[in-house]
Amino acid sequence: MRVAVTGGSGFIGKCVVDHIRARGWEPIAPTRRDWRLGALLPPACDETDAVIHLASAVLRAKTNINAASALDLQATSLLLEQHRDLKRAGKRKKFIFVSSQSAREGARNNYGKCKWAIECLLEQEDEIVVRPGLVYDSKGSSVFGLFSALVKLPVVPVLSQKPCIQPIEVHELADALLRIVAAEQPQRCYKLGAPAALTFTEMIQAVAKRTGRRPPLGLPFPAMPVRLAAALLDFGLRFSPPLLERIDGLLAVRPMDTQKSLRALDMTLESLVGGFNEPLF
Repeated sequence: MRVAVTGGSGFIGKCVVDHIRARGWEPIAPTRRDWRLGALLPPACDETDAVIHLASAVLRAKTNINAASALDLQATSLLLEQHRDLKRAGKRKKFIFVSSQSAREGARNNYGKCKWAIECLLEQEDEIVVRPGLVYDSKGSSVFGLFSALVKLPVVPVLSQKPCIQPIEVHELADALLRIVAAEQPQRCYKLGAPAALTFTEMIQAVAKRTGRRPPLGLPFPAMPVRLAAALLDFGLRFSPPLLERIDGLLAVRPMDTQKSLRALDMTLESLVGGFNEPLF
C-alpha cells in the first residue's frame, strides 16, 4: 500500500505516517517545500492507493479565520477533482477526509462549519468522511491540551453538563484510518470516539486521574463571560488555534453513535485513564 497524507507533520499526521511505516506500507507526506494547501498534490502522490486529508488552515489561523475556512474549502475541492481524475485513470482508490465531531449544519464554531461544508463536497462511494471525537495523547496536545491546562487550576468554570465528549487516543485514530484504507467495502462515514459520552466535569475528572492530580472544583458559569474572556486573551496573546475557537468547539459538539463504526472496524477503544472497557470512575 502507498498512502498520501496531507498535514503529515501535524499532531495526527505524524502518528498516521508512523503507523503507515509500521505496517510496512509507504507513506507519502508532502512537506511545505513540496506542497501548499490550495495546490494540487505533487506527482509523487498520483500512484497511491488512498489519500488521508488532514491539512487545515483553520487549525493554524490566529486571525482571519474566515479566509482560512475559505482556503480549506477551496483546497479540498481541488484535491477531490484531482482524486476523481486519478481514479478514472485507475491510479487511486480512496479519498479519506478527517472531519470533526463538531461538524454539522449550523455549527457554532468556525472549524465545525468548515468541516461540514467540506463533508458536503464528498459525494462518491470512495470519498469517505471520518469524524473523530476529542483526540488525545500522553503529551496533552491539540484541544486535549486545554483540559490538561484546566486540571492545574483550583477552580474551573463549567459551561455545560451535556454528555457529549467522546475521546479517542491518537494512535487508535491512526489505526482506524489505516483499517479504512484497507477495507474492501468501507462505510461512507465513520464516527470514532468513546461509545459513552462524557460531560465536561467527567472529562476534567478523567484527565486529572490520568495525570495524577486532584480534580479542580467545577463551578457552573454562563458561557458568554467565558467566551468574552477567551476573545480578549486571543487578541492579546494570539493563541493558535484561538482559545475562543476551542471553547466554541467544545460547546458545539453533539453526541455521536460510534458503536456501529467501531464494530465495522473491529475496534475496542482504550479508556482515557487506561484499560479497555474500564469504567472511568
